Amino acid sequence: MEVIKSESKLALENVLGMKGGDGESSYAKSSSVHLNIVQAMKPILERAIFENMRLMSNVGGIFRVADFGCGTGKNTLVVVDTIVNAVKRSFEEHEMPEFEVYFVDLPSNDFNSLFRMLPPHRPDYADVDNDGDNNPLAGRSYIAGAVCGSHFRRLLPRKSLHFCHSSLSLHWLSRLSDDKINPDFTAFLKARAEEMVDGGCMFVSLPGRNEGTHIMEDQGLCGFFARHIECAFEELVNEGIVEKEKWESFKITFFGLNLDEVESIVKKERHL
Repeated sequence: MEVIKSESKLALENVLGMKGGDGESSYAKSSSVHLNIVQAMKPILERAIFENMRLMSNVGGIFRVADFGCGTGKNTLVVVDTIVNAVKRSFEEHEMPEFEVYFVDLPSNDFNSLFRMLPPHRPDYADVDNDGDNNPLAGRSYIAGAVCGSHFRRLLPRKSLHFCHSSLSLHWLSRLSDDKINPDFTAFLKARAEEMVDGGCMFVSLPGRNEGTHIMEDQGLCGFFARHIECAFEELVNEGIVEKEKWESFKITFFGLNLDEVESIVKKERHL
């Protein structure tokens, strides 16, 4: 993918997205690796909520959550259930708020399939989870809404969001950069800083890479994806479906930050 001109970015946002529907090749049926990561991150996410929600005992009656890069399928429902249930347990000694959840992704995302999966709204529903299995399809205690657009710009009203979540979506770039740094991560942080209330919490998981590496093959999970894509393209070239010149000019717009880069970017955003 070549560098995208500004006038074509919006058009790309309208067509780019994970494969929708519920077929065997859909994202909903082929995202088990991401679901494993979501489940592995669950105790870390819950601990982060317990440690920080004490700063937000008064939320004005409504607690707003947004999952940026939600995609479709069970993964985002598991994430949202984890957040809402953990916040509920944190508020046991305070007046329990109502919950609003925004599922945020590009306009091309299959929101229809996602919302067909939503369980019935049951305001007093409580997740039991006795067997350790995540089953977010039995019921939900939140009002759900969809927000379309790139999460590299502001999408929600100022000072409206209490909890921001994003999992494995911030390595995708809206453009290529010559400085070998994810140029969109700063844009994401600035947009969320405007949307979040004072004391609001953000939980972001993203693939990274080891310090001192810039080559795609060394970019950890990003490199893993790249190698699979490379093998797929090599087969297409060998079968004569794709010209070799097109394959050699293809560029993937994702990048994994290392820990020092993340810390440096966060420290520069003093308004966060």
